[in-house]
Amino acid sequence: TQVLEPRKMWPGGSFGAKGRIPVDLMAEPGRVLVHADAPEWAEARAGCLAVDGPPPPDLLAASVAALAAWRTTWAARPEVVVPLAAEGLTSLVCGVAAHLAEVGRLALTSPWAPTQTPPGRDAASAEEASYWRACLQPSAGLSVDVAGRAVLLVIDATATGWSATVAAAALREVGAACVLPLVIHRRV
Repeated sequence: TQVLEPRKMWPGGSFGAKGRIPVDLMAEPGRVLVHADAPEWAEARAGCLAVDGPPPPDLLAASVAALAAWRTTWAARPEVVVPLAAEGLTSLVCGVAAHLAEVGRLALTSPWAPTQTPPGRDAASAEEASYWRACLQPSAGLSVDVAGRAVLLVIDATATGWSATVAAAALREVGAACVLPLVIHRRV
């Protein structure tokens, strides 16, 4: 796994906010299970990472191993898992989140998904961050589930990290103590 460094600056432009992301809204350093076109994950990239489907056993094992290695450096042990289907891979992200919740004896929330069609991959940072802010509003139930708790935010895929940044800020705004993003597939 690789470290997913949290973004430290808002993009400005159409997003509006610019400058440093306040510490109380920032994600913690996260982890990436499958980075770009890692050859050891060729089968998963052609399967469940390309077309939504349940996670294969090796991906589930890698997710548990990533958390086991991460536990020595995270800000707090996760208490609740929030699956985010940022790229529409709902079965994949829910399968990984449910497995981690079961193995770690963590609470599991309902899946969180964008409410609009995402911008294209060539969108500017400000446009993409604006999209995530507009479509990732925590429900009242999700707000209650994360209030005062350390959150493991499991994201199916991202190329830019804006989904993790904006989702973490939204979760922190409704009371999450900290947000630890785990990205299944970091695309390029």
